[in-house]
Amino acid sequence: MLWPKNFFLQHSSARWIILSTVFDETVTWLRVRCSIQASITIGKTLRRDHHYVSLSTTEDQATWEAFCQYDDKFWSYTDCSLLIMASRLKVPYVVAFDEHIRQMSGLGIIRLPWINMSVASVGDDLNICPKFFPYLSIVSAN
Repeated sequence: MLWPKNFFLQHSSARWIILSTVFDETVTWLRVRCSIQASITIGKTLRRDHHYVSLSTTEDQATWEAFCQYDDKFWSYTDCSLLIMASRLKVPYVVAFDEHIRQMSGLGIIRLPWINMSVASVGDDLNICPKFFPYLSIVSAN
């Protein structure tokens, strides 16, 4: 089984596209669940070493429309931003531990890594904090 830490180590040279919506959820989650220092350290790395992308007004509107359109799903606004931006940037691969992204496979999104994750293992294996880290969705620029 491929664990998250190993997946990221195997793709350490990849430059990731970090959406502002994902960045927001990630650093906020880390601050609340782990520590302020973890949120700042990881936030700095994500912004410095990767391609940070803010949604334009048009992309924000398209995200809102997708959020409203898929009212039969429990997709968050951030999930919908990944759907829209992956399509716009022509990047089909999304790194996610969020099950909702897997549900987008019929819309051209491929969730990576293809792993079975247990609630207890994710945070420990990423060495982020000892709690489950349910959401780190980043679109691969590789």
